[in-house]
Amino acid sequence: MMTPREIDRLVEDYIGTNGGYLNNFSYSIHDAFYHRYCDLDVDVAAYRAKGLTTRRAFIAILRDAKPRDQAKIIRGVFEMIPPPEKVTADAARKRYALHKQLLDVAARLEADGHIETPEIAETSEVVFEALKDPEIKGSEERSGPRSHRPSWLSKKALFGSGGGTDRPVTDGRLQSHAGTIPQILCDHPS
Repeated sequence: MMTPREIDRLVEDYIGTNGGYLNNFSYSIHDAFYHRYCDLDVDVAAYRAKGLTTRRAFIAILRDAKPRDQAKIIRGVFEMIPPPEKVTADAARKRYALHKQLLDVAARLEADGHIETPEIAETSEVVFEALKDPEIKGSEERSGPRSHRPSWLSKKALFGSGGGTDRPVTDGRLQSHAGTIPQILCDHPS
C-alpha cells in the first residue's frame, strides 16, 4: 500500500493542485482517467456523490485501491502527465527526480510479494489436508522413508472405512509417477 506521504507526493508535488482541484483533471477527464490510462474500472461518480472535490476523490480512490492498482494509477498519471524531457531548470529536475522516486514506489507495489492465485474449482479432501499439514522432513528422530508420512495419508483416509475393502481410490488427482498413492501404500505398507 502507498503511504500517506507517497500519495501526497504524487498528488501535490507531481500532479499539482489548485484550490482543491487537481491540475489537468476536469470532471470528465477524471471520469475517463482510470479506464483510459490505468485499465481500471472505477466509479468516480460514486466518490463525487459523497461531496468530494476532484482532488479528494482521486486521493480516496488511490487509498481504496489494491497495491497493484495503485501502481497502475501511478503509471497512468505518468502516461497522462509525462515527466519533463529537458531537465535544465531546477523545477524540471525536481519533477524528474520525483518521477523516478514514484516509479520505484510503483515497482514496489507491483512486486509486493503478492502473487495472484486463482480460485480452485475442484479439490479433494486429501489435497486439502495435505495443504493444512505440511510434511516435516530431515528430522533425526524419525527413521525410515515412510515414517515422515503425514497422519492424514493413511489407508483409512485413502480407502475409506466402508466394509474393509482394500481397493484403491481411482481418483486421477492422486496419481504419481509410480502409480496411485493408495496403491503405493498397499504395495509398501509402513
